[in-house]
Amino acid sequence: MSHSRADNRKYIIGWLTLKPGQGRDFVKVAKAYAAGCRKEDGCIFFEMTQSIDDPDVFVVAECFRDPAAHEAHLKRPLFLESWKHIESIALTGKFENIFADTVIADSAIFSADDAPS
Repeated sequence: MSHSRADNRKYIIGWLTLKPGQGRDFVKVAKAYAAGCRKEDGCIFFEMTQSIDDPDVFVVAECFRDPAAHEAHLKRPLFLESWKHIESIALTGKFENIFADTVIADSAIFSADDAPS
């Protein structure tokens, strides 16, 4: 396992609940939006996934280098245009902003060669 430390990261975890029946069409918009977000300077990761229990609920997980990178993200045309679309099809959105002063990254590599006999 490798460990690395990083300071000032901003994580956002969110839940979007769309109007009934909007989930399928939103997936198309979400794919393009996620791809654009991932290319932004300061975006460490951006993921959005559809709930396994409700096709009209999406879970968002994103991380930016620091709060300033996230603020810049919120001012970009991609976000502003996408947010207008979300406002037209969503019922609710809940977001938790998490500010990290220390991040300890951990990883594992899984291989069938390493499995116990």
